[in-house]
Amino acid sequence: MDDLASRSHQAIRSPENYVLRDILTFAAGVSLGLGAGILFAPASGQETRNSIADKVQGMGTNVRERFSTEAERAAS
Repeated sequence: MDDLASRSHQAIRSPENYVLRDILTFAAGVSLGLGAGILFAPASGQETRNSIADKVQGMGTNVRERFSTEAERAAS
């Protein structure tokens, strides 16, 4: 009887989904790895900060260009 109840309970409930947990765990691992890499990088602090700032500005420029292109396409 317990086995029947267990089977019916499993049939009614969907199996647990751990996709979100797995994604968050992966993102946390990547973040920790990047942080450790930055901390232990052979470059000086000023060089590292300048490099990060340059990369962020470049990404910002790319995003602005892409959105302006998409906005122009949508307007026409």
